[in-house]
Amino acid sequence: YEGYPQMQDALALWVKRRLNAMERMDIRYGKSSQSEVIDSVLSCDMENIRYTAEHLEEASFHMAVDILLKARTIYIVGIRSCAPLAELLSFYLNLIRGGIVLVKTSSLSEVFEQMLRVNKEDAVHQFPSLFHADAQSDGVCQ
Repeated sequence: YEGYPQMQDALALWVKRRLNAMERMDIRYGKSSQSEVIDSVLSCDMENIRYTAEHLEEASFHMAVDILLKARTIYIVGIRSCAPLAELLSFYLNLIRGGIVLVKTSSLSEVFEQMLRVNKEDAVHQFPSLFHADAQSDGVCQ
């Protein structure tokens, strides 16, 4: 490390990645009142939306929409904590168009079994695990 501040930053990142979600919530909100928690959560959501709006590449967004519109079948995958998001997306996409497959699973082998028929005319959307998203997001409220 170049100095003590860099070591502190590296140590804080290492500890953060080692704590599970419940431990992080307890550290962050353990002594907070309910109103402080909701204020913090809503502020965090607003910051995440602002960050997304500022960093969204319009061309990438339009390409993703085109892929979904042209796909014969759309497979939606969300494992563990992302399963509710996958279910919500598949529900609303199914209202807009047919050909939506929600991949439900409790094991990785089941994912492959449910996706045996995927071909180049299909699209697959997978929500990243929240751990992976946390590890990849710098500057975004968590």
